[in-house]
Amino acid sequence: MEETEPVANQALATVEKEETSVEKISDSLKKGHSEPKRKIGTGVRAFQIGYHPKFKSCCFFVVKEDDSVDDFNFSKWD
Repeated sequence: MEETEPVANQALATVEKEETSVEKISDSLKKGHSEPKRKIGTGVRAFQIGYHPKFKSCCFFVVKEDDSVDDFNFSKWD
C-alpha cells in the first residue's frame, strides 16, 4: 500500500510522541502488522485517527519522523 496523506485538518485525534500511548501503539504495530518496518520507517512522531480519502472511512495513520504519513488498520490483524 502506498503512503497516504490524510485530508488536511481532518484528524479526529492525534497522539504525540511524548505520550506513552505512542510507545504502546508502536509496539502493537511492530507485533501485529505484516510490514512493520515499512509502516514505521524513519520512526514514529505521532499517530492520528482520521478520514481516509481513498477508502472513504476512518482509519489510523502513522506520522513518521520525516513527516511522511501512512495508513494502517488494526482490524485486519490476526
